[in-house]
Amino acid sequence: MIQIKDNILVSASEKGMDEFLQVFTDAYLDAIGGKLTEETMPLLNANQHTLLAWHFFSTEMREGGFVQLIQNQSFIIEKLLRRCARRWIL
Repeated sequence: MIQIKDNILVSASEKGMDEFLQVFTDAYLDAIGGKLTEETMPLLNANQHTLLAWHFFSTEMREGGFVQLIQNQSFIIEKLLRRCARRWIL
């Protein structure tokens, strides 16, 4: 189970929504050793995967725009989002 201290959440929430969400995605990435692989995917639940997918998507858009997103879409869309959606349905 991933646990985040209340004081960290409060501090991040005072800085804004991006910082608040970053606390969660940082904790998820830390829990999986920084790499989302077939071996580490079961360590997160469907909701955590979805927020992590949003993190990857928004990072791609901020850093490289649509071209980078299209180039890296196989990972983000085909692997991560498809798996998250499948877990929601089942």
